[in-house]
Amino acid sequence: MRSLIFIVVTSLVIIIAAAIPLEELKYGDIIAFPRKTVCGVRYTYKHYGIFLDKKRFPDQKEDDNLFHFTGPIPTKTLSGCVFDKLKPGDVIERDNFLDDIPLIKENKLVSEDRITKRIAEKYKSCKMWEPTKNNCEHLSTYVRYGLKISLQCGQNAAKIVKNPDVHPTILKKIKTQLEFKKLEEEMELNLYIAEGFWGEDCNAGANGG
Repeated sequence: MRSLIFIVVTSLVIIIAAAIPLEELKYGDIIAFPRKTVCGVRYTYKHYGIFLDKKRFPDQKEDDNLFHFTGPIPTKTLSGCVFDKLKPGDVIERDNFLDDIPLIKENKLVSEDRITKRIAEKYKSCKMWEPTKNNCEHLSTYVRYGLKISLQCGQNAAKIVKNPDVHPTILKKIKTQLEFKKLEEEMELNLYIAEGFWGEDCNAGANGG
């Protein structure tokens, strides 16, 4: 019974995150879009981009609020690292998944000035899109953290993504810290659920006694 409720609560958290309104997003947030397949292979993956709160760059249109790597689209104006606009009905979630790990916090890798400089650096100069080594998540994590990382956490595509631009020692440290953070969150959630169970039982006993 507890496992069932854990799944329901976890799903609820995911649904709430996916339904985040645009006004709650901040400049430089990594946003994720759920996707189904990559390159015709049955791998689930997420598309990533960077949220833009207002016009900041010369080639950015007034209503552009997204910077992302679109992949191998044959139209030059649409492919590459470009400014874009979120569409009505887009299901998105904030996914600054490295923000709270020690490596990022201790080195203060996230700042508005750095994000702006990295977007200007990468605009129309992301090199060739490659689904495992140079994808939309690599771009988004580079813009926010200065580290070109793709992990596709929770997706099947995690099995195929690679990170040739990050030193193996740093990558291992990041993965270890992420795993520890995940365990902490699971423990907190399980404790919260357990407290709810015992609280209800105690109250029921008190009321019935």
